[in-house]
Amino acid sequence: MTVLCKPKFISFMGMAAVRYGWQFVLLLLGLILTTSCSGGTVDVDPAAPGIQIPDDFLGISVEWSSVPDYLGDGAGGVRPTVVTLLRDFESEGHKVSVRIGGNSEDLSWWNPLGETPPPGVTINIGPAHLSTLAALAEVLNTRLILGLNLALDDPVIAANLVNAVYGTVPREAVQAFELGNEPDLYVSDSHHRSLGYGWNAYLADMEAFRSGIAARVPPETPFAAPALANQSWLLNMGSFCTREKDNLALVTTHVYPYTNCYNLAPGPGALLSEYATSAIKASYKPVATAVHSAGMTYRMAEMSSVSCGGADGVSNVYAAALWCADIAFQLASAGLDGLNFHTPAYYAVFSFDPYGTLVVKPPYYGMKFFSLATAQHGRLLPVAVKSPVRVHSWATLGDDGAVRVALINMDKTSNTVISLRVPGRSEAATLVRLRAPALDSRDGLTLGGQTWDGSADGQPLGTAVSEPVVFDKEAYKVPLPALEAVVVTLAPAP
Repeated sequence: MTVLCKPKFISFMGMAAVRYGWQFVLLLLGLILTTSCSGGTVDVDPAAPGIQIPDDFLGISVEWSSVPDYLGDGAGGVRPTVVTLLRDFESEGHKVSVRIGGNSEDLSWWNPLGETPPPGVTINIGPAHLSTLAALAEVLNTRLILGLNLALDDPVIAANLVNAVYGTVPREAVQAFELGNEPDLYVSDSHHRSLGYGWNAYLADMEAFRSGIAARVPPETPFAAPALANQSWLLNMGSFCTREKDNLALVTTHVYPYTNCYNLAPGPGALLSEYATSAIKASYKPVATAVHSAGMTYRMAEMSSVSCGGADGVSNVYAAALWCADIAFQLASAGLDGLNFHTPAYYAVFSFDPYGTLVVKPPYYGMKFFSLATAQHGRLLPVAVKSPVRVHSWATLGDDGAVRVALINMDKTSNTVISLRVPGRSEAATLVRLRAPALDSRDGLTLGGQTWDGSADGQPLGTAVSEPVVFDKEAYKVPLPALEAVVVTLAPAP
């Protein structure tokens, strides 16, 4: 069955019902549903595989203050439901990166004995934090990015935390220690910096901080920087990478397309705009080029839809699921090596209610969609989209020989049928759908017919459903309703 090209048919049928009766309308509806509407084309070149998506491309970012009771069970172990949710990506060949930082990064210190903290420090990191992270890294075979307090400007205190981490967490489980959080906001956030604080002052701070730590910790301890909050300092990144290529193991930046710091959050539809999707890719692609030219790795180590904790009705609804799926592809195609969605708060990937009951949020569905579409060490393929309806598309070629094509209908009202053309592929294909009742739905989301609504243990509920895709006249015909996303999987070439 094909789909209606425009929802205006609904109002037309209502008028027809008044004038001609519902029997006529049912006949008309049957004709519409069996007539293909004009759609778009998506052409994929399976012979030109490009960037391979790293196995640890997907990640989450968590505040230091949230480690014991969000990731952990409160007693120094890891929550079983967290393990289940993050392990679910392993079936596609992915392992989830975990970054610990955020605003709490520059408010924390290692304080196992409960001593009086220095001015400006409000969060005590203790043994339960580190044992939780050690358990998480062990059971998931994941790597950690751990934030250090640059704002305090005390390398001795920071080195104490590094050494404590290495006393609990295996060294190979640590990808890097991040040197401060969002220094481009240090003045506005009153991190003991004067109004004249800028890029050069930051460089001096960071380099002295790193050198002071390095003198007190094991050799070859990996560091990450600059963890920028926005784009105002991005023009410095080329020279920064050249300067720091022998000092840093990882380059990090952060991005939020919108903010709720001053009640400025937009409606959910804004997450589907080019400003919130392809424009972000355009801004950070030159950074990825500079980082890789210097031989380093680059992650968007903290990101989500709306800064300052997210926005209710925006960050926690179906629009955020579509945005998370789309922005992951945007940044992967820009050449980034990974990203970490910040959580919890309104933009939570998952959360726990006051009784400890799991609540899986829409961003998790977006992460899973991306994981399905990049399975089996997927390499990005060239894609050309021509459509009167706004459709974003990406494709990957997996080690299993399968081509997987992601299609996201970003249009709020227009349905379409995509003619998907992949040379050399005409065998059976299937698809799974990401859908929800409405753009602002908080629940009712399904991915391949399954949902995490009501899941107590992190396992999806319902029977997994895939749909056959019809091949007709040198193309696969993919019905794509408004605001739905699909992953089409094409069998390996014979």
